[in-house]
Amino acid sequence: MFKINTLIEKRVSLLNLHLSELDNSQVQDLTGRINEYYARIFEKRNKPSFENTIFNLTLIQNLADRDLINSFEIIEKKNEIKVIAKYQ
Repeated sequence: MFKINTLIEKRVSLLNLHLSELDNSQVQDLTGRINEYYARIFEKRNKPSFENTIFNLTLIQNLADRDLINSFEIIEKKNEIKVIAKYQ
């Protein structure tokens, strides 16, 4: 799915578009393929931050709804979203 789309925004938007068709394992795999930084979302005890954009927020909210991340926080001052990875 991602071999053709190289821009991060396009990759995240494409993943968001197909999330309802994917199981959790597929979502984790494809999220990690966006780039190395997105793969950190699923590394234990990690707190990566992402630009607060609609495509990132949609993805992160969906990951939280699926219980794939512990939580997330929107930091208005920095215009970013901090993701709290699972600790188990």
